[in-house]
Amino acid sequence: MKKVASLALLVLAFGTASVCSASTITYDVNLTFGDISVTGDIVTDGAIGSWHDGLSVVDWNLLFNNGTSTVDLTSANSYFDQGLVLTATATQLAITFPGGGNTGILDVEGNGYADSNAQLDFGVEYISRGGYYLGYEYAKIGNDWQYSYADPGSTQVIGAVPTSATPEPSSIFLLVSGLAGMGGMIRRKLKA
Repeated sequence: MKKVASLALLVLAFGTASVCSASTITYDVNLTFGDISVTGDIVTDGAIGSWHDGLSVVDWNLLFNNGTSTVDLTSANSYFDQGLVLTATATQLAITFPGGGNTGILDVEGNGYADSNAQLDFGVEYISRGGYYLGYEYAKIGNDWQYSYADPGSTQVIGAVPTSATPEPSSIFLLVSGLAGMGGMIRRKLKA
């Protein structure tokens, strides 16, 4: 009976671990720039931590709306250009503006800059007349550009995991399979 209990605990632990570790994380986006709203989601490969170059971003679907026009940018019709530090936790996705210098950008825009009719951009600019660095954020639809600003070195949350997030179907299947297997082993052992 001791061996069965140990095996049952191992199966249960494996099933529980599979629920806790998702292969991807989907962050809901809900941003406002003047009259432009940007909603949708950004999907990462599930990595937790900070990185450059967008390596962990695997998919996105962003809907731009300014009250008269809507544009949908997806991984199929746009590109994701990342030079800023992007930080993912289990609950949110955020960017950190560089402390100074005209370096770093997070830019999602339609394929082909010349014909891009929607764009989401975060970066840092040096303002020569004032001699200081300025973090900027903007969204655009066509010729409608809406800006907001942030201090260099500050962090901006761009997405959050919905509070009602449910486990992936594959994780639920593994947990149920593990529990069923454990029940079957215990039943067979008790019959013997």
